[in-house]
Amino acid sequence: MTSDERAQFERQMREVLTRRLDELGARAVAERRALETPPAGLRDEVGDDGDQSERDEPRDFGIRMSEREAELAQQIEAALQRLDAGSYGVCVECGQCIDPRRLALVPWTPYCADDAERAERDRAPTHTTL
Repeated sequence: MTSDERAQFERQMREVLTRRLDELGARAVAERRALETPPAGLRDEVGDDGDQSERDEPRDFGIRMSEREAELAQQIEAALQRLDAGSYGVCVECGQCIDPRRLALVPWTPYCADDAERAERDRAPTHTTL
């Protein structure tokens, strides 16, 4: 890849990353508003614990999604920092160049494919047998 092609690729990736980060921010604001305002008809309902659990389910799901989206936002911000530092597209583990096709699919990834697989295996829960 020539330096001009590299610069153009990085501009495109910055645009993709920034747009995705903006989308996550807008979604977080909308979800927060939705969680603060219970749906009409559910505000004053009285019920048992099962009813309350059912009413809380969308809120709980929203919180779990928000946690994942917050993690993704952090990954995107880190990728933008790597762009600023001139180290975008270099695996933080082994220092090799990350395949541009991989970056096009997962522009916030800090790992080459091999190191990403290794990291996934290391994070996978181990199952013990009795």
